[in-house]
Amino acid sequence: MNKKTAPLAPLDLLDSIHNAGGFVLDPVRFELDKYNYIWDNLKHTLRNYQLNAVANFHYGLNYAKWDWKFGDTTPKHDLIDQRTFMFWMATGSGKTDIMAALILYLYKEKGMQNFVFTTSLTSVLLKTKDNFLSPTSPKYLFQPNVWIDGQKITINAVQTLPKRPQPNTINLLVTNIDRLNNVINQNTTKESIGLGLSKLDFNDNRYVILADEAHHFNALTKGKGGAYERTLDELRRIGAETYQLEFTATLSGMDGHSNIYQKYRDKVIARFDLGEFSHAGYSKRVTQIASNLDDNTKMIQGVLMNVARQLIAKDNQINYFKPIILFKSYTKTRNKAVYNHFTKLIQELTVDQLQRAMLEIEQKNQEIELVQVAIQRLKTINPLKLLTMIQQEFTVGAAGNVNDEKDAEFLNQLNTLESPNSPYRVVFAVEKLTEGWDVLNLFDIVKLDDNQVSKEATNREAQLVGRGARYYPFVVGNETQVNYQRRYDKDDLSRQLLETLFFHTIRQDKYIENLAQSYQAIGLNVQINTNSSEHFTARLKKNVISLPIWQNGVVFENQLRATTAEDYQTLADFGVKFRFSYDARNLALGNEIYEDDIQQDEEFITKEIELSSKLLLHASYRLEFYRFDRLHQYLPKLKSLQDFFTHYLNKVVVEVKVDDDETELSVNDQLKIATSYLISLQKKIQGNYLKEIGTAIFHPIKIKERFVSYERNLPKPVTAKDPRYSAPVRKGLWFPFDKSIGDEEEQIFITMIQDNKDAIQKIIGPNRTFMLLRNDEKAHHLTLHEIHGIRNYMPDFVLLINGYHAETVQFYLEPKGKHLDKQDKWKQDLLKSIHEKAQVVGYSGKTRLYGLPFFHRKETVLFKDRLLNKLNDIFQTHKYL
Repeated sequence: MNKKTAPLAPLDLLDSIHNAGGFVLDPVRFELDKYNYIWDNLKHTLRNYQLNAVANFHYGLNYAKWDWKFGDTTPKHDLIDQRTFMFWMATGSGKTDIMAALILYLYKEKGMQNFVFTTSLTSVLLKTKDNFLSPTSPKYLFQPNVWIDGQKITINAVQTLPKRPQPNTINLLVTNIDRLNNVINQNTTKESIGLGLSKLDFNDNRYVILADEAHHFNALTKGKGGAYERTLDELRRIGAETYQLEFTATLSGMDGHSNIYQKYRDKVIARFDLGEFSHAGYSKRVTQIASNLDDNTKMIQGVLMNVARQLIAKDNQINYFKPIILFKSYTKTRNKAVYNHFTKLIQELTVDQLQRAMLEIEQKNQEIELVQVAIQRLKTINPLKLLTMIQQEFTVGAAGNVNDEKDAEFLNQLNTLESPNSPYRVVFAVEKLTEGWDVLNLFDIVKLDDNQVSKEATNREAQLVGRGARYYPFVVGNETQVNYQRRYDKDDLSRQLLETLFFHTIRQDKYIENLAQSYQAIGLNVQINTNSSEHFTARLKKNVISLPIWQNGVVFENQLRATTAEDYQTLADFGVKFRFSYDARNLALGNEIYEDDIQQDEEFITKEIELSSKLLLHASYRLEFYRFDRLHQYLPKLKSLQDFFTHYLNKVVVEVKVDDDETELSVNDQLKIATSYLISLQKKIQGNYLKEIGTAIFHPIKIKERFVSYERNLPKPVTAKDPRYSAPVRKGLWFPFDKSIGDEEEQIFITMIQDNKDAIQKIIGPNRTFMLLRNDEKAHHLTLHEIHGIRNYMPDFVLLINGYHAETVQFYLEPKGKHLDKQDKWKQDLLKSIHEKAQVVGYSGKTRLYGLPFFHRKETVLFKDRLLNKLNDIFQTHKYL
């Protein structure tokens, strides 16, 4: 996205500094070596723009002493005594480093010892304590020992503000704005609030307010309430000497006209937006990948881009390069479901599925060079090795859900995910991470099934992308210094992947338009792919709508019922299987998985072992879930832990992949396998408890109310005759839509029906009509629920046959690649059992429901014969009517 920069409205204080024309501001005699007590006591070396912000502050704090024309040092008496400043700087620009420098400056130059850090975000409070008060934290911003003028300075965490601070101390009160609001609005008696802070602590005291994410404190100025803003105003008023330093990356409304502009036009002391930040090379580049991939493929796309970066980093002798993926959902409920689904998706992923996904990703992103480079690098790896790497890198323990307050271990590590010791590779979130998240190694943000397109929604997403764009520093080869700026802008494309954030989004015109505007508002430059898909519409044929079969016809869907604790008597009621597959070939593989010298004809041996109750019990000791009180919540008839492992969980069989017959599995190896099974079992139990389950009761749904014209955005066809997307009009009323949209398997299936439509009509007789309905997941969503089970899916097609007197025969049909037979066996079993189990209610006509085994394009003749024979049995011999 090329952003045109609009002229900036005047910023009185900042413009006066810029008019001075230099980085070292001679008019205010700011010479860097005079402030070595700042630079020597900071952990990080400040960048030029950060030094400039400190210098600007020095000028701003003293500019009442200086002639604005900089001609001499004669003060102008009409200039204000400046005490409030705004640092308007990009996410990732190191505002907390600047804050640390200013704390030291104000301590030394102004004798300020009390500092109050406040924000509205809990995540920022936790991060700030690490930044300023935890010397052992890798996020700590000061040197382990702070020395000024030969005196060791102690930085204290305090709960109240002393009126007479101890010598050589800096006191920092870290608190949220709600607590300050309560304190300021209480009576002036020493009535305790929280840990004893009261309004009296502030009256006639000297302190500095550090207000982070300060755009949240402008509601009063905007005319929308403003309790927080009033609190800060009062805090400045009641102190004997106070300063307020505000920090934000998102100061909207600075257009020269708004109340926000009028408030800050003389307070902005530093401005460094995302555009400037990125142009200077201090952030990742950002590429938006907009597509209508299904969620499964989009998840795999995020994983593959992640793995490609790891491989390329190793190619370039970059160690400890550990990229993170963020999967973003719109609601907490959906977020939890996605978390559970991803774990299952990775565990059950097959080589065939992986290769099909890679092909689809490659074809649907042809114009994005970096994606193509990533796919080509992945193709150099043996597919089985690639799958093994994915399943080991993205295990259950590698994923964390920000919205799961019970996962304390993950939440504690949320701001240190780039640490080599952190096991986490995947983060699931809703909105919590749009502000205050400081992880640098985020490289893929994947937006899942979220059609929110409002400006408010895209503003939040742009802010999240801005946080993700923070640069991830690394060293190459034998380098000793970490690099904090991009180095590969004009280098090989594969290396540019190591400095690029991907935002995987939906493709929807209004959404893309709003998102582009949101990027522009915060100065973020994003490359957006715009030409990778084509819009298809399948409309109902006009003469179909008037047909009796359309006006009066119905389709059938089975009902759900709620479950109670009594429905869960055994583990099978949770959908648990007692067979498990585990790849043990790489238990001690280490870096070998990255090597390229892998034989393409590699084979493996499968051993079958049984996990004993004793082994499973031993493995459970490390897992908090396997305590009697926890398990009893889900299995109310459970008598003891021993009962669980000997009766509920007996005879667990594991198919273990090993390199050869000579491979022996040690006790520790078996414990790892048992632990992996128990983690999977926990997910099943927790995820499937008190879910609605399918019944055998089918009820009617009017066709005309469910089956409508539908639209899909799909990748542009590789050729004009590409059958994967949209075939020509299917003539005749047997197919109600003017186009058939779908993959190659579906197109071959429809063609098979078309080629045999005369034979079908002959079998069902002249007084009956038939129609093939395409069941689109988003537009029609006709769903079959597993009978007495928790799973469900949407069959691709319904073959509907109607006769006189509301006679209805329906087939649920599913074209599917043969490689999915094993994985989707339960779907095929459901289809084959419908006729035996279905109980139709709410419909008076004679009804018969059937399902057939999957259609495979390589077995077209077999399926055709199976269908015609079944129809012949129904309508000619009346065997099933």
